Amino acid sequence: MAKILLIDDEYSVRFTIGEMLRADGYDVITAQNAEEAWQLLQKNEFDIVVSDVLLPGTNGLDLVKRIRASYPLTQIVVISGEPDLTLSTQALKIGVFDYLLKPVSGRVIRKVIAKAYNTRILEQQKHQLKLEVQRYNDQMECLVKQRTAKLIQLGNDLKREIDRHKQTREQLKISRELLTVIGNQLPDMIAFIDKNRNLCYANNSFLKWFLQDGDYSGKKLRDVLGKENFVTIENQLNKAMAGNDITYKHSLFSKGKNKKIFRIRFRYNDHLDGVFIICSNITDQP
Repeated sequence: MAKILLIDDEYSVRFTIGEMLRADGYDVITAQNAEEAWQLLQKNEFDIVVSDVLLPGTNGLDLVKRIRASYPLTQIVVISGEPDLTLSTQALKIGVFDYLLKPVSGRVIRKVIAKAYNTRILEQQKHQLKLEVQRYNDQMECLVKQRTAKLIQLGNDLKREIDRHKQTREQLKISRELLTVIGNQLPDMIAFIDKNRNLCYANNSFLKWFLQDGDYSGKKLRDVLGKENFVTIENQLNKAMAGNDITYKHSLFSKGKNKKIFRIRFRYNDHLDGVFIICSNITDQP
């Protein structure tokens, strides 16, 4: 049941109204002046305040203003002994629930208190709902900020990754151009094979020995070397693809079926994820 603060300097009023409301089940605490009332307000949470408009030492409306400012959900009922239009207008402007004139009948005070308590419950529910909405909005705002920050971070990471790949492609382009220039001046056969066994690079010596037309784009190493050559190096190539450096001697056949002995070296490159093949002709060496 509602907790009520009853403020009046007349004992008879405090007693009569207080006992009547207690009989109806309300928890009623009384005060005889504004100072005592304010101390009670700071120590208790009241649903309703019933106050005389004229109190010793202060204007009752001044107390009402303080209550309205500090405890906006508390419903305030003002009682006045005189039909003063100015006071009633001021009270209603402050935001009191009702303004009653003495003498107040039990029926009227009970009806007003019941309505004030229902209003207090509704205001409390509205306030709680507002807090829940605000809490939800704060949570959603925090979540949006977190996800936005994460998306920004992912975007920055993606940009750095794209820039890194661009830089890598540029470096590979330059490296390939240098390799082509330098490799074509060497007598050794040089080629680069990716992890899918595609022939990605071959110098002139390699092309002349294995490819009569010199076109290796999109071709597998098996197709370029021919089955007979590929079978002889396949096992060593697999070892090299696993990260091992391999060197050994073996004969290789050209497209024209010429046979020569080569020192064959496999060098794995983890940056390019593939294997360089270097074949040096040692046929005429003792």
